[in-house]
Amino acid sequence: MKAVADGVMQPDESFRQQINLCLGCRACEPVCPSDVKYGQLLEQTKLVLFERPLRSARKKSDQSEASSRSGSKPESNRPPT
Repeated sequence: MKAVADGVMQPDESFRQQINLCLGCRACEPVCPSDVKYGQLLEQTKLVLFERPLRSARKKSDQSEASSRSGSKPESNRPPT
């Protein structure tokens, strides 16, 4: 979470799903042997996730918008075989 909140790591869909499963109740804080402040990390991380939508979702949206304007299908990003 800290790496995402600090901008060191780009969150993927799996990370987002895991963060979204957390209720944010902070019940983990008092039992954490390392005294990690999960609530603060969670808040910072969710803020980053809200500010930066998933890159692939944004890219797909841009491609579909461009293709609807041009009337053509988006090109594949795969190299030629």
